[in-house]
Amino acid sequence: MESIITDRMDECFVCHRPAEEIHHIIFGTANRDLSDKFGLVIPLCAYHHRIGPYAAHKNKAANEYLKALAQRRFKEVWKDYDFIQVFGKDYSNE
Repeated sequence: MESIITDRMDECFVCHRPAEEIHHIIFGTANRDLSDKFGLVIPLCAYHHRIGPYAAHKNKAANEYLKALAQRRFKEVWKDYDFIQVFGKDYSNE
């Protein structure tokens, strides 16, 4: 699986420990497949993915930060696509 967020899929994006899970930044039924297609995935340890207090699936601020980051990278890499048309939402906080 490729990511447009990081080149290091073997280590947690947050703490750099060995990655245990892949986080689909824009998740949900259809969005999970779109995250795969457009590389909006990052490697995480279980603690930063779903267990710890700052985990992507438990902490609203962490989740919003990752979504805004994903939207910025999407706009840089996928210039022929409109993020809001693809994902149906603006996460840029602008």
